Amino acid sequence: THNGSFAGAGGTVRFTGGIQALGPGASATVGDLEVAVTAILNVDPAANYQPGNTDITGGALNVTGAADTITSGTATQSAGTLGGAGTFATTGSFGWTGGTMGDTGTTRVGGGLTLSGATTKLLTGTRTLVQSGGTGGWSLGQFTLGNGGATFRNEATWNITGGSRQISDTSNTGRCQNAAAGTINVALTGAAQTITIATGTVDNEGLIDVALGTLTFLDDFQQTAGALRLS
Repeated sequence: THNGSFAGAGGTVRFTGGIQALGPGASATVGDLEVAVTAILNVDPAANYQPGNTDITGGALNVTGAADTITSGTATQSAGTLGGAGTFATTGSFGWTGGTMGDTGTTRVGGGLTLSGATTKLLTGTRTLVQSGGTGGWSLGQFTLGNGGATFRNEATWNITGGSRQISDTSNTGRCQNAAAGTINVALTGAAQTITIATGTVDNEGLIDVALGTLTFLDDFQQTAGALRLS
């Protein structure tokens, strides 16, 4: 357990192995914090976690306290797991190219959530992934909500581009939500391309605009407010 400080706006701290913990009194305010290879980093309540950027390239980063929120300026995830019972938040962008977000907590992205890369992005357990601000998008790779009732929620602008692919789950318990303030724009590479959403429920209270391509819902679709527009 680390109870001291990791500081330096221009520096990088990299955890590559073992079970590590940022305990009460610990502080991480470095420019870049990376969790890699087989490292497990548990961020406990009362730790001051405020790096400029967080990179998850392997291992696991867990926010242990259910009532706890840790905040990074930006973040990327190419492998490994982001988990725990608490909330991992960014004030800026989050680039997700691979790996898993799991357990019972929340990932809240304040400056644009971008899904890219051919590797499947897996949201598992009852975790909630929220794009709360900025402009993000999804351009490549499958997006899977596992079998535990995970939720993806858009509260900002999310642009879906590229070719055919799907958002799916394996138990019909997943949920995709577009909030009243949310806009989802679908503009694929051609009219023959299709985005398929095969989760338990899709709730739309905002705007879903399909400009090019086909958007298919295989399970429940609920238009409780807002609009589904074919441009």
